[in-house]
Amino acid sequence: MGLPSFSIKRPVFTVILYSAIIIMGMISLYRLKVELYQGQSQSIISIVVRARGGLPSQDVEKMITKPVEEAVGTVSHMKSLYSSSREAESRVTMEFEPGTNMNFASLEIREKFAKVKPLLPKEIEKPVIANYDDAQSAFLIFAVTSETMTPEQIREIVGGKLKPVVSRVDGVASVEVYGGRERKILVELDRDKMVAYNISIERVMDVLGQSNVNLLAGNVNTGKYEFAIRSMGAFVTVDEIGEIGVKATRQGSIIPLKEIATVKDSFMEASDQARLNLEQNVTVYVKKASLANTLEVAKNLDKVLDAFQKDQSKNLKIVIVSNKAEAIDRAIGDVKEALYIGLVLTMGVIYAFIRNWLLSAIILVVIPCSLITTFIFMAACGISINVMTLSGLSLSIGILVDTAVVIMENIFSKKEQGHSDSYAIREGSEEVWLPLLASLATMLVVFLPLVLIYPATWLLLVPA
Repeated sequence: MGLPSFSIKRPVFTVILYSAIIIMGMISLYRLKVELYQGQSQSIISIVVRARGGLPSQDVEKMITKPVEEAVGTVSHMKSLYSSSREAESRVTMEFEPGTNMNFASLEIREKFAKVKPLLPKEIEKPVIANYDDAQSAFLIFAVTSETMTPEQIREIVGGKLKPVVSRVDGVASVEVYGGRERKILVELDRDKMVAYNISIERVMDVLGQSNVNLLAGNVNTGKYEFAIRSMGAFVTVDEIGEIGVKATRQGSIIPLKEIATVKDSFMEASDQARLNLEQNVTVYVKKASLANTLEVAKNLDKVLDAFQKDQSKNLKIVIVSNKAEAIDRAIGDVKEALYIGLVLTMGVIYAFIRNWLLSAIILVVIPCSLITTFIFMAACGISINVMTLSGLSLSIGILVDTAVVIMENIFSKKEQGHSDSYAIREGSEEVWLPLLASLATMLVVFLPLVLIYPATWLLLVPA
């Protein structure tokens, strides 16, 4: 007894079974990732270390890059390691074998990097370890403009308010800001006065560094509450910097910093420029993690940018310069449109030759039900919706149509011979299932050499 006979004898069970399969397929379709190509996201982790003071590239390579490479060079399942050193910046990028669990790889890298971090120069900033390839271009570029604010003011808002929010979006690995000059407090020392008061530059630097700190003084327990006491010593205004004492004279008077120096609220020298329609602005480059879904990250970023622009009223305007998610969405949409057109044309061609609307409608229902079942296995194997998989589904429609037409034609021929509906369905399906299975197996065998030539492609089907 084959599947047709079993379905006829157990109609309720058959309806429930196929309804459950369709529901599971729709849930799997909703959870599938959308990409341009399968496996385009590489298993890559980058370590970015920046140094203050304009450290030369030769020193960056010797003091930062090489120690980091030696520390992380023994990470498990690493395929390749490459680095770049330039002025005040070191970048070490590691590529892992397909199927590597990137969470464990990232954890192992952080453990090995923690051992070498105390040996790095004190001038380094907080290192960045993220799942992305720095050599890849940003997937989202947007400009922040204003008619009433200067580029320096825009950069201060973007760096202080927008950048932290964008960096916290799930899937974002790096956020780089260009345009406008960063704020700096400039302390210009008077050499003659320093000689007269016998004050060295090191003394001034030590005093400024030790004075601009907030310290935890302890805790106070009052009943069920516990209060933390902090000593707030960080500078709040520029005038406070000038009032700080750098030395005491023999008579006991305090020499303030403004006596030997001029303190200015200024900007750093411009190291980059950003323009939009010939106007100065601040441009933000956003790079995503290597395994993150581009469309999901872009969707979440759109919400963040919309909320930020509403909070800033009309003072700031965000202009999207480049968004790779739009190209991916457009490519996927074109394939979907071709798939829908193919379904309609298939039904029209079948009706033109068979001249039976019922047969055409039955075949049209069979196609989407079979495709929905495919999504369950795609979700289980970690295969995404992309141009290649949608194209494959489009090609498989021809196989489904051939099979459905042969079965329906055999069933209708049985009915024309005077048999009952149940007999025609059972015998018409049972007679042709073996030839159809052989035909399907023949088509599958054609693609078997591709799997044997590229065995590594199976690894891409395994979720990380």
